[in-house]
Amino acid sequence: MYGIYTCLQKDGKHAIVFGELNGSEKYENATITINWGDSNPDIITFSSTAKSSGNELNIERTFKVNGEVVEVSSYNPIINIKKKPLQGQEYLSALDISPLVFNIYLRDSLGRDLLDKTVSGHTDRDSVKIIFKGKEYFINQKPSDETLGENFTGLTLANFPQTINDHPLKFGELDGTKTFEDEKLVFDWGNLGKDTIVFTSKIVWEENRPIFIRNYSHIGGKAQEGITKPYFRIVK
Repeated sequence: MYGIYTCLQKDGKHAIVFGELNGSEKYENATITINWGDSNPDIITFSSTAKSSGNELNIERTFKVNGEVVEVSSYNPIINIKKKPLQGQEYLSALDISPLVFNIYLRDSLGRDLLDKTVSGHTDRDSVKIIFKGKEYFINQKPSDETLGENFTGLTLANFPQTINDHPLKFGELDGTKTFEDEKLVFDWGNLGKDTIVFTSKIVWEENRPIFIRNYSHIGGKAQEGITKPYFRIVK
């Protein structure tokens, strides 16, 4: 459960993400109220059931906005809500501040997950840690330092069954409003050695809209630029 944060979609648009909720639980007309600060909140109502049939899992979900059905899907939809901007503002710029989240896949040369205990040559999850700004963060342990941002979750690994998409190891969410210049993120994989990612992140404002300038380099690997939520595939 990562709370609420923003992300950049493939079409270049920003979206608000809320979750992740436990997909195995049953929800009946559960409500999420979004207060935009303009005295006109929107209410999302959703129902979700998961039923097993043999080896298959059938998920049924219905989503409503202000009482009107907008999606019936087994997946999590992108819900479009039309709003008028606040008076005198072209953009609701506060919604565009995207946190910095690192997503890491640790694989062997055959593409197998080396955090999986059933894979030969795997690493011990309990020994894996990330070192950032002189502090150590271990998988699924709540970080003791809360000064890196309201939603800073440290180092997490999904604890629910594998779905159609891989669930990577995640580090973040770092405060998207802060400036980071050539910061080092050190991954200590225990018996599999270490890796270092160097990154820069800052914001340039244009007409009350934030433009992210971000670049990343995996030492010995290829640099990435302009990606809001980078994915790194590290092969051991």
